Amino acid sequence: MKKSNLIIGLLALGLMSEAAMASKFDEEIYKALNVNATRNTPQHLVGVVRFRKSVAGLVCEVDEVVSKPPQFIYTCALYDDGRNNEVIYKALNVEPENTTPADEQGRPVEGYQSFTKRVGLLTCTESHDVVQKPVYDCFF
Repeated sequence: MKKSNLIIGLLALGLMSEAAMASKFDEEIYKALNVNATRNTPQHLVGVVRFRKSVAGLVCEVDEVVSKPPQFIYTCALYDDGRNNEVIYKALNVEPENTTPADEQGRPVEGYQSFTKRVGLLTCTESHDVVQKPVYDCFF
């Protein structure tokens, strides 16, 4: 095998393993999203069944490739259009972690709370002080 073919093959393998890893993270998000999936298979796709979970700007899809054994390809994306981080935060079936900052003695900062939900590569936070409404943020 030529050296150039070997390099191209190794690069392709690296990209495939990177895509598989991204799909694994997206699978975790898809499964944690507490909304019903809808069938959303485009007509031009043959041999693939697509399901979509969508809430407030977070869209996750799984393509089931009809084969033996079946293969599943997961993708998730955050869109600005119609995005509501509070709704996304609340739709994630993940236990929130208390991420309230601490003072120099390690005690939680008084009058302020912060909670974070992490799944796959998605992080959503809820933070607020005692007098304001919570502020939500979600990002990859």
